[in-house]
Amino acid sequence: MSTKRPFPAVPAYDLGYLLRKLPDGQRIIKASPDYYVVNNIDGVTDVNEDGKTPEDALCSFAIYLFKQGLMKRWAK
Repeated sequence: MSTKRPFPAVPAYDLGYLLRKLPDGQRIIKASPDYYVVNNIDGVTDVNEDGKTPEDALCSFAIYLFKQGLMKRWAK
């Protein structure tokens, strides 16, 4: 049984929504055509989350911040 989807995956949250919900001081970097990195611009926080799309990278970063208690659950 193949797990390949017949169509591209649709992100649960769009990029603009994720950007507006993250705390100040975050940046997203396009490291290569298929690789994005999100990290804190203060240079102190040694946390990098990556993904194949900017949405994946930002979502991973938001999950990390939430687990650390640095980001709170928001209402829809």
